[in-house]
Amino acid sequence: MTGIAVISNPHSGRNRGGLERIRAIAARAGVPHFETQSLDDLEAVLRDLARRGIEVLAVNGGDGTVRAVLTMIREPRGFSSEPAIAVLRGGTTNMIAGDVGLSGRPDLALKRLVETCRDGVPGDMLRERQLLALRQTPDSPPIYGFFFGAAAIPRAIRQSRETFHTRGMTGALGSGLALGWALTRLLAGCAENDPILHPDTISYEADGQERQEVRAIVFLATGLHRLLLGLRPVEPGDALGMAMLTHPYRSILRSLPDFLGARAGGPATYLHDGYRRARVRCLKLLTGSGYTLDGELFESDPNVPLTLSASAGVRFLCA
Repeated sequence: MTGIAVISNPHSGRNRGGLERIRAIAARAGVPHFETQSLDDLEAVLRDLARRGIEVLAVNGGDGTVRAVLTMIREPRGFSSEPAIAVLRGGTTNMIAGDVGLSGRPDLALKRLVETCRDGVPGDMLRERQLLALRQTPDSPPIYGFFFGAAAIPRAIRQSRETFHTRGMTGALGSGLALGWALTRLLAGCAENDPILHPDTISYEADGQERQEVRAIVFLATGLHRLLLGLRPVEPGDALGMAMLTHPYRSILRSLPDFLGARAGGPATYLHDGYRRARVRCLKLLTGSGYTLDGELFESDPNVPLTLSASAGVRFLCA
């Protein structure tokens, strides 16, 4: 049988109700199951799994758990061969799982994974996604993830958690309500003075080209093909997809189909005044408004550039 292991974060959204079903399935299948309470726990578990030569690592947690696992796998690179990652939907938002995760309840997904990998890792179920490496200062070690958002995005995440998540409206429901609210405000032309959507000044340089300064309402870079609710504002390909909505914007109704489900375009496609997207390998930017990486919120220094670069892809098992 294929070497499979499971890491569960008991603090992730859907895991807070207990892990009894996951424990039972892992025990019946003889699959090692680790419940990590801290980053120190996670680091020790990954060192152990690297020695065992695990081929498939199931991560039962949210986007932040997946990000922490991949960061520790890449740094200090204890695995001689990186395992394929199987993402179980144990978090609150589960954006990564929505693109390359296992569908359904985590325990049922784990059971299906074990059965699928009984005779090896099926190559036709592997999907690769470009990993994003973020350096917060020129000399800092990279943090790895799949979705970077600035301008209104971190403010919208904070508002969603305070307004919807506290009332039990998580996952697709909470995301849908937040998106609907934002689109209503954008269509009404209320962004300029809106407490969430107001534009921020962002200065960026893409792949060594001339630096540009924009007043961005939304600014994102990602290696995922689908974001929350299946949105596809960019097509990363073998790079990172960058997209932004700047102020002032015009004809947003005409461009919404492109923004919500990106049509095929060239390496850089300008759809209308205020919306642009491109594929980039390296992005340097200055922002003083804070940012998010896979749902975790960070403050930023407007005088210290952030560097985002496309790292080697990650193999995900989508059984």
